This record gives sequence, structure tokens and C-alpha cells, in this order.
Amino acid sequence: MMPTYMLEGTSEVRLDIRPLSLSLRVAGSSAQAWLEVTQNGQPIDSVVRPPNMVILPRIGQPTLVSIVPLGADRFPSPTTIHLDIAIEDKSSVDPQRAVLTPIDVSGLDRKALISLETVGGKISLKVARTQTDANLGELANAARVTCREILGAQWVPDDMALDMTLALDGSASTGNLVTDGTVNALASILTGISQVVSNGNMVRAAIVGDAFTPLPPTDLDLIPQALEEAYKAQIPSTGFRAAASGHASGASREVTYLITGSLPADIADLEKTNIIGPKLRHLVVAASPSAFALLGETSMWHTVVAPGDVSQSLKHRLLGDPAALHAAVLGLLQGCFEQGSELYAKAGR
Repeated sequence: MMPTYMLEGTSEVRLDIRPLSLSLRVAGSSAQAWLEVTQNGQPIDSVVRPPNMVILPRIGQPTLVSIVPLGADRFPSPTTIHLDIAIEDKSSVDPQRAVLTPIDVSGLDRKALISLETVGGKISLKVARTQTDANLGELANAARVTCREILGAQWVPDDMALDMTLALDGSASTGNLVTDGTVNALASILTGISQVVSNGNMVRAAIVGDAFTPLPPTDLDLIPQALEEAYKAQIPSTGFRAAASGHASGASREVTYLITGSLPADIADLEKTNIIGPKLRHLVVAASPSAFALLGETSMWHTVVAPGDVSQSLKHRLLGDPAALHAAVLGLLQGCFEQGSELYAKAGR
């Protein structure tokens, strides 16, 4: 009985040199997909395409297999793909086979799956870089998909990955935003974004009042709850002074998101020190646009999101309004990437 290999992470398997059949199954939505086979960046014609399958007669040079949506710019959410690779061996009822672990491609316009080449008398199959997404909760998961739609990537290149800190205003004025779930919703959006822009770097949390107080490290899905609990456990500060906020992580690019309902008392000092990377602070203000306008102008990077109210929480409003969630995620990406880069252009600035 021939073995079946599981392909995950960045693993590699080697199969006998025979024609290969690639069987695709798309699950979770009505999306249709196309397996794109390229060599040196160009599609190759020497493939046979039975329904839901591609047969590669031979691997003459390094070959990349990717998936792209059919009839749409991007894969809708949720879309998970399953790929099975087997050698064509009519003499065996159980030929050598490799199975790719399921990949969530929601929000993507393309995803590289495997690379193929002949090495040492075998066909080498290597998994293109991938990772399993943690279940962060409904809103965070939706924000992650939206972020991927905006950036057109499952994650950013390593040299553009960010270290992120979520810092909550510890003053008394934040209390209502904690009680009505607005803080939890904003933190959830940011954790979802982090799975695209942080590349596995730890996301930190803190309370900021008269001083910057880091919270103990915790799992990504628990950060919104940890911020709520830390706020409730402290004595609210008399002010929100954010100029000294941030972690000295040593990373080349850091962003601290300051979740608040107003402008910090030291906004003038904050504006003097805030620049586009590598040490960025971004105000996340839970306020109506009209209320924020009364606070005055600021040159800080900022995103304004209207909080929840008695009729509907922020979480449920954003889940029911994809355009509003898109606007919030797009705003939160502002200033995160180097000017002139492709990601800077995709994020709008």
C-alpha cells in the first residue's frame, strides 16, 4: 500500500517521476476556482484539464501551482480549498499521493499552493508558505478577511511585518465604551488585522492613563477580554497621556493603536513625535464623526468609528454592514507601510 503524505507548513515530499494529477475541491461558498500552472511566471499549455482536475504530463522545469477565483475578483468568505496530488500509475490501485491541508483563501485574489521540480530522480513537492488561521471570533475573523481583500495578500512580506500594541485609554471616560462592548469590538478588529500584518509576532496589550501599563502576554483571541478586565480592575486615571506609550520591542516597525473616546491630553506632544514608521501611534476614536469634529483637528493618524448604542452594539452593526467594516479596517491600515511600497498604495496611503 502506497503512502499518503500530508503537506502542511513549508513541508516537502518526493514522489516518483510520473505524470501528476491534481484534484481540487472548493468548500464553504459558491465560489469557483482555477488551478493556474506556471513556469518562469508564464502559464504553460502542456496540461490536461478534465473536470475539477489538472494533469501534468511531466515536470521539465520548476513549476508553480496557484489558485485564482473564476468569475470574481476575489474569493468570497468563507472559501476553503482542498488539493490532492497523485501520480498517474495505472498499475496501482493505490498510487503515491500527497494531500494539502485545507487552506482558507477568503478575501484573496490568488494563492500560491505548491512548487514542483525534479530533484535527484524524484518530483519534489513543496508547500508554498501558508499558515492556519486561529479562530478569533466572528468580528475578528471578518476583519481578517477584509484586511486581506484590501491588501490582496494572506499576510505581508516579512520585511514589512509590524509589531502591534493595543493600548486602551484608562481614564474614566472610557468606562461606557467598555460596558457597551465597543472596546471589545475595536480590539477584535485589530486582532483580526494583526494576523495579516504581524506575521506571527506577538501582539501586546496595555492600559494607558497617567502611565503606560503593559498587560501580561496572552493569546490573540483573549486580548479584547484582557483589555476589558484590566480596565475594570484598575482605578480609572484622571487623564489619558499617550506620548510615552509603546513597547521597546526592538522591531524595525512598530505601531501602537490607542483606543479611546477622545483625544489625549498631551495630543500636541504626541503629534510632534508621530511619524510614518518605524514607531507609529494611531488613534482609534470611538465617537460619531460630528462629536469628533468638535474635539478639534489633529495631524495624528486616526480612525473614527461610531460606538454602539442601546439599539445595536458596534459588533453587530459592523457584521451587518460590510462597507462600514471595510472603511474601519482601511482606516486602521493608514500609515502602517512605507511610502512608495505596493502595500502603501493598496492601503490608500
